[in-house]
Amino acid sequence: MKKHLIFSVIFLAFFGNSCSDSPSGPAPISQPLTLQVGVLLPATGNSPINGTAQKAAVELAVEDINEYFKASNSASRIEALIRDTQGSIDEESRLIDGMAEQEIPVVICSMTSGSLALVKPQIDANGTIVLNDVSTSPQLSLDDNLFRLVPDDKYSAKVMADFLSESGIEKIIIYYRNDWWGTGLQEQIAAAFTSPENGRSVADTIVYDSRLYMVDMDEKVNDLDTSVFQALIETTADKVAVILISFEEGIEILKRAAAYATLSSVKWYTGDGLGQNMDLLNDAAAAAFAVQVGLQAPLIAEADSDSCRDLLTRIQEKTGLDHYAFAPVIYDAVWLAALAMSEAGSDADSTLIKTALIQQAWDYDAVTGLIEFNSAGDRATCEYDFWEVDLVNGYYDWVKTVARYFSATASPSFSFTSAPVVSTGKALQQAYQEPLPDPTVEELLEAIHQER
Repeated sequence: MKKHLIFSVIFLAFFGNSCSDSPSGPAPISQPLTLQVGVLLPATGNSPINGTAQKAAVELAVEDINEYFKASNSASRIEALIRDTQGSIDEESRLIDGMAEQEIPVVICSMTSGSLALVKPQIDANGTIVLNDVSTSPQLSLDDNLFRLVPDDKYSAKVMADFLSESGIEKIIIYYRNDWWGTGLQEQIAAAFTSPENGRSVADTIVYDSRLYMVDMDEKVNDLDTSVFQALIETTADKVAVILISFEEGIEILKRAAAYATLSSVKWYTGDGLGQNMDLLNDAAAAAFAVQVGLQAPLIAEADSDSCRDLLTRIQEKTGLDHYAFAPVIYDAVWLAALAMSEAGSDADSTLIKTALIQQAWDYDAVTGLIEFNSAGDRATCEYDFWEVDLVNGYYDWVKTVARYFSATASPSFSFTSAPVVSTGKALQQAYQEPLPDPTVEELLEAIHQER
């Protein structure tokens, strides 16, 4: 983004002056061409996604994109058709079809994996290009028109497993919800944690109903206490951890767990479904327990760049919110949609837009860092920040404890939807801080060269 904008400004400054001396005057600016992108997000209703932050990020992206188009003398302008899904699958389904009826070529759907799975037949039938900023279920890693700007849980589970191992955890008990996301992530974390690279063990897994969790929560939490107690018979508390895979119902689970001394003696970790949840901070009992057990959550990293820091500041000023994990991701999604549609042209079909989207991903200077799509259209790799609940100046808050954690064992498959550009190799050299056991960095770079 920046490199395109800087070049455009320099170009106009240099050649604009010479053109003004010409008798013919400056070249006329073409009539603006409005490109419409659909944006479906939960501005209201019950959802684990922070719709307020997402909406603000979309609006800021539109402002920045149109400034870029204007500075580069492009006739293109972007308009975001933002629609409130209300956190309802029925509304999500209705809006998906509505976008198709309006012939909107690209739709950004800020939906969970479970919701996406239910509307995917409609997406496939409509032929719409869909970008997503939060879904991670590997079951949606397919060769289709869905592009996800976050890695799937096969990747994030390896990140979590590596981090647990490096933190000295040898046994885990996974307490998870029984939906697409929860079940899949539980399986992936268990597989990664017990892999030969880590060689650790899963002491137990406890599943709860994602819809009826209040019915038997006391029983389930008691089962969890029993499992942790048994795990501690053969080892010490610093080597045992609970992995809580939940959405906002995790707040109630934490409150119930606080009554058990055993559950209070071990470390707790959670995923992006509960990480940076603001309601947790406002619940004194849940937050106090989270501090006691050092509850941590991995979230896609805030890039170490001026553009990312500037965006986070602008979102905070616009919303008053301090935390918004996926807002920069949806910001990048709007940029990619706009660049792809502008490149493909107003009459382009979905195949041409898809091709342009893949190419623009290589060239775009994303605020969330390097974006590489694998053959399933998912982000291939990224870094993670680990956030922990802590008491700061008398108030509970999410505090970043580990910045830009990168897992070597979670290195992506080099099955790309388009040939990487030269900068990809440089980015990998920066990302891998130490030689990889198998393959080596040289072998990885050679693989990129062969792909090119």
